[in-house]
Amino acid sequence: MKLMKRAKHALRVEEISTTLGMVDIFEIFKESPYSFFLDSGMDEGKLGRYSFMGSVPFLLFRSKGERIEVIHDGEIVSYKGNAFQELRKLMAQYKIDPKMLQGVQKFGFPFLGGAVGYFGYEMNHCFEKLPDKGVDDLGLPDCYFMFVNSVVVYDNLYKKMYISTVAFDEQGDDPQERVKKQHEEIKMKIATATPGKVVSGNCSHQEERNLPIRAMIERQEYIKKILKAKEYISEGHIYEVCLTHRLDTEFSGNSFELYRELRKINPAPFASFLNFPEVNIVSSDHHSEGWARASLGLEHSARLVPHL
Repeated sequence: MKLMKRAKHALRVEEISTTLGMVDIFEIFKESPYSFFLDSGMDEGKLGRYSFMGSVPFLLFRSKGERIEVIHDGEIVSYKGNAFQELRKLMAQYKIDPKMLQGVQKFGFPFLGGAVGYFGYEMNHCFEKLPDKGVDDLGLPDCYFMFVNSVVVYDNLYKKMYISTVAFDEQGDDPQERVKKQHEEIKMKIATATPGKVVSGNCSHQEERNLPIRAMIERQEYIKKILKAKEYISEGHIYEVCLTHRLDTEFSGNSFELYRELRKINPAPFASFLNFPEVNIVSSDHHSEGWARASLGLEHSARLVPHL
Protein backbone atom coordinates (compact mmCIF):
# COMPACT_ATOMS: atom_id res chain seq x y z
CA MET A 1 0.00 0.00 0.00
CA LYS A 2 1.35 3.41 -0.97
CA LEU A 3 1.44 5.69 2.05
CA MET A 4 0.68 9.38 1.95
CA LYS A 5 2.97 12.02 3.34
CA ARG A 6 2.34 12.47 7.05
CA ALA A 7 -0.68 14.76 7.36
CA LYS A 8 -0.74 18.07 9.16
CA HIS A 9 -2.84 17.90 12.26
CA ALA A 10 -4.37 19.68 15.22
CA LEU A 11 -4.86 18.45 18.78
CA ARG A 12 -7.19 19.55 21.53
CA VAL A 13 -7.68 18.17 25.06
CA GLU A 14 -10.23 19.65 27.45
CA GLU A 15 -11.63 18.73 30.84
CA ILE A 16 -15.43 18.64 30.92
CA SER A 17 -17.94 18.60 33.75
CA THR A 18 -20.65 15.94 34.01
CA THR A 19 -22.41 13.99 36.72
CA LEU A 20 -22.66 10.89 34.54
CA GLY A 21 -20.40 7.88 34.82
CA MET A 22 -18.60 6.27 31.89
CA VAL A 23 -21.10 3.44 31.53
CA ASP A 24 -23.96 5.93 31.19
CA ILE A 25 -22.02 8.07 28.71
CA PHE A 26 -21.21 5.06 26.55
CA GLU A 27 -24.92 4.84 25.80
CA ILE A 28 -24.41 7.70 23.31
CA PHE A 29 -21.70 5.73 21.49
CA LYS A 30 -22.80 2.11 21.71
CA GLU A 31 -25.17 2.10 18.72
CA SER A 32 -22.38 3.12 16.36
CA PRO A 33 -21.26 0.13 14.24
CA TYR A 34 -17.70 0.91 15.35
CA SER A 35 -17.48 1.88 19.01
CA PHE A 36 -15.31 0.89 21.95
CA PHE A 37 -15.14 1.09 25.73
CA LEU A 38 -11.73 0.39 27.29
CA ASP A 39 -12.82 0.14 30.86
CA SER A 40 -10.70 0.14 34.00
CA GLY A 41 -13.14 -1.14 36.57
CA MET A 42 -10.89 -1.51 39.62
CA ASP A 43 -7.64 -0.51 41.32
CA GLU A 44 -7.82 3.13 40.23
CA GLY A 45 -4.56 3.96 42.01
CA LYS A 46 -2.53 1.59 39.81
CA LEU A 47 -3.40 -0.23 36.60
CA GLY A 48 -7.05 0.78 36.55
CA ARG A 49 -6.74 4.54 36.63
CA TYR A 50 -7.99 5.52 33.16
CA SER A 51 -10.94 4.47 31.01
CA PHE A 52 -11.47 5.37 27.35
CA MET A 53 -14.35 5.31 24.90
CA GLY A 54 -15.20 6.52 21.42
CA SER A 55 -16.68 5.70 18.01
CA VAL A 56 -16.81 6.83 14.35
CA PRO A 57 -13.30 5.84 13.22
CA PHE A 58 -11.69 7.68 10.32
CA LEU A 59 -9.91 4.52 9.13
CA LEU A 60 -10.30 0.74 9.49
CA PHE A 61 -7.59 -1.90 9.23
CA ARG A 62 -8.26 -5.65 9.11
CA SER A 63 -6.42 -8.73 7.93
CA LYS A 64 -6.98 -12.40 7.19
CA GLY A 65 -3.77 -14.32 6.64
CA GLU A 66 -1.73 -12.20 4.21
CA ARG A 67 -4.80 -10.42 2.88
CA ILE A 68 -5.11 -6.88 4.24
CA GLU A 69 -7.91 -4.35 3.84
CA VAL A 70 -7.73 -0.65 4.67
CA ILE A 71 -10.99 1.31 4.57
CA HIS A 72 -10.64 5.09 4.43
CA ASP A 73 -13.10 7.73 3.18
CA GLY A 74 -15.40 4.98 1.91
CA GLU A 75 -12.69 3.40 -0.25
CA ILE A 76 -11.49 -0.16 0.34
CA VAL A 77 -7.87 -0.88 -0.56
CA SER A 78 -6.90 -4.59 -0.58
CA TYR A 79 -3.39 -5.98 -0.83
CA LYS A 80 -1.08 -8.66 0.58
CA GLY A 81 1.50 -8.20 3.30
CA ASN A 82 2.51 -8.73 6.91
CA ALA A 83 -0.27 -7.26 9.04
CA PHE A 84 2.06 -6.16 11.84
CA GLN A 85 4.39 -4.37 9.46
CA GLU A 86 1.56 -2.68 7.57
CA LEU A 87 -0.15 -1.60 10.76
CA ARG A 88 3.12 -0.11 11.99
CA LYS A 89 3.39 1.91 8.74
CA LEU A 90 -0.10 3.32 9.23
CA MET A 91 0.66 4.24 12.81
CA ALA A 92 3.75 6.14 11.66
CA GLN A 93 1.71 8.01 9.06
CA TYR A 94 -0.71 9.30 11.69
CA LYS A 95 1.77 9.90 14.47
CA ILE A 96 1.43 13.28 16.20
CA ASP A 97 4.35 15.68 16.19
CA PRO A 98 5.94 15.37 19.67
CA LYS A 99 6.05 19.18 19.88
CA MET A 100 2.25 19.24 19.98
CA LEU A 101 2.21 16.93 22.99
CA GLN A 102 3.97 19.41 25.24
CA GLY A 103 0.76 21.31 25.88
CA VAL A 104 -1.25 18.22 26.88
CA GLN A 105 1.26 16.27 28.95
CA LYS A 106 -0.06 18.05 32.06
CA PHE A 107 -3.22 15.96 31.82
CA GLY A 108 -1.19 12.80 32.33
CA PHE A 109 -3.47 10.21 30.72
CA PRO A 110 -1.78 7.78 28.34
CA PHE A 111 -4.09 7.65 25.30
CA LEU A 112 -5.06 10.57 23.05
CA GLY A 113 -6.49 8.55 20.19
CA GLY A 114 -5.24 5.82 17.88
CA ALA A 115 -5.87 2.23 16.85
CA VAL A 116 -8.25 0.21 19.00
CA GLY A 117 -9.06 -3.41 18.27
CA TYR A 118 -7.81 -6.96 18.62
CA PHE A 119 -5.21 -9.46 17.44
CA GLY A 120 -6.36 -13.06 17.07
CA TYR A 121 -4.12 -16.02 17.87
CA GLU A 122 -3.79 -16.66 14.13
CA MET A 123 -1.44 -13.68 13.97
CA ASN A 124 1.34 -15.98 15.19
CA HIS A 125 1.82 -16.97 11.55
CA CYS A 126 3.30 -13.51 10.92
CA PHE A 127 6.25 -14.52 13.11
CA GLU A 128 6.65 -18.28 12.90
CA LYS A 129 6.03 -21.09 10.48
CA LEU A 130 3.70 -23.33 12.45
CA PRO A 131 1.12 -25.90 11.36
CA ASP A 132 -2.33 -24.39 11.01
CA LYS A 133 -4.61 -27.02 12.53
CA GLY A 134 -7.39 -24.71 13.66
CA VAL A 135 -10.84 -24.80 12.08
CA ASP A 136 -11.98 -21.33 11.02
CA ASP A 137 -15.66 -21.76 11.81
CA LEU A 138 -16.19 -18.09 12.79
CA GLY A 139 -14.71 -16.46 9.70
CA LEU A 140 -13.57 -13.36 11.58
CA PRO A 141 -10.57 -11.18 10.66
CA ASP A 142 -7.30 -12.24 12.28
CA CYS A 143 -6.86 -8.64 13.39
CA TYR A 144 -9.28 -5.73 13.29
CA PHE A 145 -8.54 -2.12 14.28
CA MET A 146 -10.50 1.11 14.20
CA PHE A 147 -8.47 4.32 14.02
CA VAL A 148 -10.23 6.94 16.14
CA ASN A 149 -9.32 10.59 16.54
CA SER A 150 -11.81 11.53 19.27
CA VAL A 151 -11.71 9.88 22.69
CA VAL A 152 -13.56 10.44 25.96
CA VAL A 153 -11.21 9.83 28.88
CA TYR A 154 -12.11 9.28 32.52
CA ASP A 155 -9.60 9.49 35.37
CA ASN A 156 -10.93 7.00 37.92
CA LEU A 157 -8.56 8.27 40.61
CA TYR A 158 -9.47 11.96 40.54
CA LYS A 159 -12.98 11.48 39.04
CA LYS A 160 -12.31 13.82 36.12
CA MET A 161 -13.44 13.52 32.52
CA TYR A 162 -11.75 14.79 29.37
CA ILE A 163 -12.25 14.91 25.62
CA SER A 164 -9.23 14.40 23.37
CA THR A 165 -9.59 15.20 19.67
CA VAL A 166 -7.08 15.02 16.82
CA ALA A 167 -7.80 16.17 13.26
CA PHE A 168 -5.77 15.79 10.07
CA ASP A 169 -5.83 17.85 6.88
CA GLU A 170 -6.29 14.90 4.50
CA GLN A 171 -9.61 16.25 3.26
CA GLY A 172 -8.10 19.61 2.36
CA ASP A 173 -9.82 21.54 5.14
CA ASP A 174 -8.37 23.30 8.18
CA PRO A 175 -7.54 20.73 10.89
CA GLN A 176 -7.99 23.41 13.56
CA GLU A 177 -11.58 24.01 12.47
CA ARG A 178 -12.32 20.31 12.20
CA VAL A 179 -10.91 19.48 15.63
CA LYS A 180 -13.06 22.26 17.10
CA LYS A 181 -16.19 20.94 15.36
CA GLN A 182 -15.62 17.33 16.44
CA HIS A 183 -14.83 18.44 19.97
CA GLU A 184 -18.02 20.47 20.29
CA GLU A 185 -20.17 17.68 18.83
CA ILE A 186 -19.02 15.27 21.54
CA LYS A 187 -19.48 17.87 24.25
CA MET A 188 -23.04 18.46 23.07
CA LYS A 189 -23.85 14.74 23.11
CA ILE A 190 -22.52 14.36 26.64
CA ALA A 191 -24.33 17.51 27.82
CA THR A 192 -27.69 16.20 26.57
CA ALA A 193 -27.24 12.65 27.88
CA THR A 194 -28.93 11.79 31.18
CA PRO A 195 -29.32 8.53 33.13
CA GLY A 196 -33.06 8.78 32.61
CA LYS A 197 -32.64 8.50 28.83
CA VAL A 198 -30.71 5.27 28.99
CA VAL A 199 -32.71 2.50 27.33
CA SER A 200 -31.00 -0.82 27.80
CA GLY A 201 -31.73 -4.34 26.72
CA ASN A 202 -31.99 -7.09 29.25
CA CYS A 203 -29.67 -10.08 29.30
CA SER A 204 -30.93 -11.40 32.63
CA HIS A 205 -34.08 -13.26 31.54
CA GLN A 206 -34.34 -16.78 32.92
CA GLU A 207 -34.08 -18.29 29.45
CA GLU A 208 -30.72 -16.51 28.99
CA ARG A 209 -29.48 -17.72 32.37
CA ASN A 210 -29.94 -21.38 31.41
CA LEU A 211 -28.28 -21.34 28.01
CA PRO A 212 -26.55 -24.61 27.08
CA ILE A 213 -22.75 -24.26 27.01
CA ARG A 214 -20.91 -26.35 24.41
CA ALA A 215 -17.26 -27.23 24.90
CA MET A 216 -15.21 -27.33 21.71
CA ILE A 217 -12.96 -30.07 23.13
CA GLU A 218 -13.74 -33.08 25.32
CA ARG A 219 -12.54 -33.11 28.94
CA GLN A 220 -10.16 -36.06 28.55
CA GLU A 221 -8.63 -34.61 25.40
CA TYR A 222 -8.04 -31.33 27.21
CA ILE A 223 -6.37 -33.12 30.13
CA LYS A 224 -4.09 -34.93 27.65
CA LYS A 225 -3.01 -31.56 26.26
CA ILE A 226 -2.24 -30.30 29.78
CA LEU A 227 -0.09 -33.34 30.53
CA LYS A 228 1.72 -32.95 27.21
CA ALA A 229 2.40 -29.27 27.96
CA LYS A 230 3.81 -30.17 31.38
CA GLU A 231 6.04 -32.72 29.69
CA TYR A 232 7.37 -30.06 27.28
CA ILE A 233 8.05 -27.73 30.21
CA SER A 234 9.93 -30.37 32.21
CA GLU A 235 12.06 -31.18 29.15
CA GLY A 236 12.92 -27.53 28.68
CA HIS A 237 11.25 -27.08 25.27
CA ILE A 238 8.88 -24.39 26.56
CA TYR A 239 8.50 -22.41 29.79
CA GLU A 240 4.92 -21.20 29.42
CA VAL A 241 1.82 -22.25 27.54
CA CYS A 242 -1.72 -20.96 27.20
CA LEU A 243 -4.10 -23.83 26.51
CA THR A 244 -7.14 -21.88 25.40
CA HIS A 245 -10.47 -23.61 25.73
CA ARG A 246 -13.33 -22.11 23.77
CA LEU A 247 -16.89 -22.43 25.08
CA ASP A 248 -19.79 -21.77 22.75
CA THR A 249 -23.46 -20.85 23.22
CA GLU A 250 -26.30 -19.06 21.48
CA PHE A 251 -27.04 -15.57 22.84
CA SER A 252 -29.86 -13.33 21.64
CA GLY A 253 -29.60 -10.59 24.25
CA ASN A 254 -27.94 -7.19 24.19
CA SER A 255 -24.14 -7.47 24.04
CA PHE A 256 -23.46 -4.32 26.01
CA GLU A 257 -25.89 -5.37 28.73
CA LEU A 258 -23.96 -8.63 28.92
CA TYR A 259 -20.79 -6.56 29.38
CA ARG A 260 -22.44 -4.53 32.15
CA GLU A 261 -23.31 -7.74 33.98
CA LEU A 262 -19.74 -8.99 33.60
CA ARG A 263 -18.46 -5.64 34.87
CA LYS A 264 -20.52 -6.04 38.05
CA ILE A 265 -19.50 -9.65 38.63
CA ASN A 266 -15.85 -9.38 37.66
CA PRO A 267 -14.47 -5.80 37.67
CA ALA A 268 -10.99 -5.76 36.12
CA PRO A 269 -8.34 -3.19 35.15
CA PHE A 270 -8.29 -4.44 31.54
CA ALA A 271 -11.95 -4.85 30.61
CA SER A 272 -13.33 -3.82 27.23
CA PHE A 273 -16.33 -3.79 24.94
CA LEU A 274 -15.57 -3.62 21.20
CA ASN A 275 -18.46 -3.13 18.80
CA PHE A 276 -17.64 -4.20 15.25
CA PRO A 277 -20.42 -4.90 12.71
CA GLU A 278 -19.23 -8.50 12.33
CA VAL A 279 -18.63 -9.24 16.01
CA ASN A 280 -19.05 -7.79 19.51
CA ILE A 281 -16.20 -8.55 21.90
CA VAL A 282 -16.81 -8.60 25.65
CA SER A 283 -13.60 -8.92 27.62
CA SER A 284 -12.39 -8.84 31.22
CA ASP A 285 -8.68 -9.24 31.95
CA HIS A 286 -6.74 -8.91 35.20
CA HIS A 287 -3.29 -9.18 33.63
CA SER A 288 -1.04 -6.68 31.92
CA GLU A 289 -0.99 -8.86 28.80
CA GLY A 290 -4.34 -7.24 28.03
CA TRP A 291 -2.59 -4.06 26.89
CA ALA A 292 -0.83 -3.12 23.66
CA ARG A 293 0.77 0.10 22.50
CA ALA A 294 -1.11 1.75 19.65
CA SER A 295 -1.52 5.51 19.76
CA LEU A 296 -1.51 8.49 17.46
CA GLY A 297 0.83 10.32 19.75
CA LEU A 298 3.07 8.77 22.36
CA GLU A 299 3.59 5.05 22.87
CA HIS A 300 0.22 4.84 24.60
CA SER A 301 -1.82 1.80 25.52
CA ALA A 302 -4.85 0.28 23.86
CA ARG A 303 -6.24 -3.11 24.69
CA LEU A 304 -5.87 -6.31 22.78
CA VAL A 305 -8.64 -8.85 22.83
CA PRO A 306 -8.14 -12.32 21.30
CA HIS A 307 -11.05 -14.02 19.57
CA LEU A 308 -13.57 -15.24 22.12
